[in-house]
Amino acid sequence: MSSFLTLLIQILPLAFGAAVSPTALMGIIILLSVSKKPKLQSFGYYIGSLILIIIVILIGILLGTGISMGYNKPHLLLNWIDVVLGILLLLLGTRRIIQTQKSPTNRI
Repeated sequence: MSSFLTLLIQILPLAFGAAVSPTALMGIIILLSVSKKPKLQSFGYYIGSLILIIIVILIGILLGTGISMGYNKPHLLLNWIDVVLGILLLLLGTRRIIQTQKSPTNRI
C-alpha cells in the first residue's frame, strides 16, 4: 500500500467523527425546534453534510495523487520561526484562560 493510501485510511474515521461534531448536532437541533417538518429538514441537513464531506474527500484524493511524496528538509530558520510562534500562541492562550473577563457596561 502506498503511504498516501495508508494516511487516508487513518484520517477517514476522524473525518466521519467530525461530521457528527457538536456544530452539526446543534444545527440539527435548531432545525428540529424551528421547522414545520423537522425530521425531513434534519435528514436533508445530515445528507447534505455527508455529501459535502464526500466531495472534499474526493477532491483531496484527486489533488493528493499529483503531489510528490518526496521529503524536503525545511530550512533551520523556518523551524525556529515555527517554534517561536508556537510558544507565543501558547502564552497568549494561557493568558486568555487565566485572565478574568470583564463584564460589559451599558452606556446609553
